[in-house]
Amino acid sequence: MTDVQRYRYGKRVGLEWTYSDMVLAADYDLLAADNAALQEAAFWFGEVMAVMHCDGGEYLAEHGPKKAAEDAIAKRTALIIRLDSAEAEIERLRELLREWQRVYSTRSNIYYATDAALKGEKP
Repeated sequence: MTDVQRYRYGKRVGLEWTYSDMVLAADYDLLAADNAALQEAAFWFGEVMAVMHCDGGEYLAEHGPKKAAEDAIAKRTALIIRLDSAEAEIERLRELLREWQRVYSTRSNIYYATDAALKGEKP
């Protein structure tokens, strides 16, 4: 039986423990809490890697956490660059559309004014 097990058993049956036994148990509880936090962080890291690599975690399992994270960062950076260039292209096309609408509107007005003048009507 380990010290931690003896400590926990002692707590259940009402035995008294020394300060060092209590410190050991407190350290164990802290380590257990840290371990739980690390396990949760590892789980969510795996989930993010699976989403970034569009798989069920196979890339992370095959290449390891360092390479998976580096590749995910590179993939995200490339996507952001593509998104920025796509947004710039959309803005350029919107400007062309606005210009085309101005030109078409002007030509349309000229056409109707000319047509009305030829028919002897007021535009």
